[in-house]
Amino acid sequence: MVGPPNSGKSALVGKLTNAKVVVAPYPFATAQPVPGMMKYEDILIQLVDTPPISVDNCPPALMASVRSGDAVIMVVDVSSDSCLDDTQSLLDLLEERRIINQEKPHMAAMAKMDLPGAADNAEIVLEAYPDIRFVKVSAESGEGLEELPRTVFDMLDIIRLYSKPPGRDVDRAAPFVLKRGGTVTDLAGAIHRDLPSTMKSARVWGSARFDGQPVPREYVLSDGDIVEFRT
Repeated sequence: MVGPPNSGKSALVGKLTNAKVVVAPYPFATAQPVPGMMKYEDILIQLVDTPPISVDNCPPALMASVRSGDAVIMVVDVSSDSCLDDTQSLLDLLEERRIINQEKPHMAAMAKMDLPGAADNAEIVLEAYPDIRFVKVSAESGEGLEELPRTVFDMLDIIRLYSKPPGRDVDRAAPFVLKRGGTVTDLAGAIHRDLPSTMKSARVWGSARFDGQPVPREYVLSDGDIVEFRT
């Protein structure tokens, strides 16, 4: 999560994760990246609260760290009268530093929606940037705190898959996560490095035409599928 000083990043990360963040009414309270785990249904997604960035404060090491992430969440304080300029400045900075592009998933959180003027400002920002995925959020009132994890999950373009040992119940405690488009072979490799070579067959519950349908190795799986391997 990236944003200018006092944008509300730390408060959001603190509400969404187990991270011990510093929330203060003064800028640059976050001095180092702080990771935390955000729950979405039955999986955890790591969020990282980063030190605030601006044109005058954009350390190369921090930008390299942000660039290595799977996605970027821009945070803008829409209670501020300068939120439109802040959004454009943040976009310009991230594009200039090659943080966001067509290949890098990114979205924006419109923070502090509970404050006066935020609702009207948010509509102005939405109209100005129709191509950006926005979520209205407030760490204070709780608005958007359920929608944000779901939006992040969709943005990451990942799927959850469940293994089922032959003759036993499905294990839903810890789903495997693959990029969308992952196949039976990809899941086998995620479960154990030897499984792609030792598996003889696989059956799928969920996206298959019928429950327990035998499928080939190249079968493309969908979110929520249950897969049984026989070796």
